[in-house]
Amino acid sequence: MSKSTRKKHKIQEEKEGEEPTRKKSKSENSEEPEDVTDSDYNDSGSSDDPNAQVIKLLLANDTLNNENSELKMRIQQLEEALRNRPSIDIGNKVEEMDNWIKKLEKIHDEDIDLLKKSISDLAGKIDGKIDNLSQNVDNLSQKNEKVEKNQQKKLDKMARNIEQNEKDLQKFRQKIQAKIDKSMKAENEKSMKHMNEKFEKFRKQISAKIEKSAKNEEQDGQKKLRRGRPRCPPKSKIAGRNRWDR
Repeated sequence: MSKSTRKKHKIQEEKEGEEPTRKKSKSENSEEPEDVTDSDYNDSGSSDDPNAQVIKLLLANDTLNNENSELKMRIQQLEEALRNRPSIDIGNKVEEMDNWIKKLEKIHDEDIDLLKKSISDLAGKIDGKIDNLSQNVDNLSQKNEKVEKNQQKKLDKMARNIEQNEKDLQKFRQKIQAKIDKSMKAENEKSMKHMNEKFEKFRKQISAKIEKSAKNEEQDGQKKLRRGRPRCPPKSKIAGRNRWDR
């Protein structure tokens, strides 16, 4: 048998010798957590304590118990500390919590009542302000109506005054026109009379001149006849004399 083969057999024998030891240690260690019962944890508080449950699970872990003795020691120390922990009266705690809940409910109810009262007061104030505002609006509306009525009365009176003024102005215009017409008529009559007088005077002057000229011509003709040498007057003069003689 070679040297390497003997070495392999030796290692195999060592492994076979260690397996019963490991199985035994596992069985021994697996019995240790059985010492940790719910009654032990009930002494320190409640079996529902999360810390106690974690410790129980850790102690039941074979791998931790076999391979890490330091961790196991710490877990046992923690378990001992939990066992020595003062007990807690759950009933008193529950009663205390109920008292606190009642206090909180009372405070909550008082806050709600206070809030309701504040809301009610605020609503009352708002209603009062709305009523005052409505009253002010009504008063303002009445004042506006009065002002509008007064303005309408003034406008109506002004319109009547304007209409009366127009009538008065029309009458005054007619009166002035009548005076102007009368004055113009009198002036026209006066002017016509003056023109007629001037025309009559001019006509008389012309007639006098014509008569005088005709008379002078007649006298000249008679003078010539006396001289013995009759002469026929010009036809124009004869015609002119005859015309005026007629």
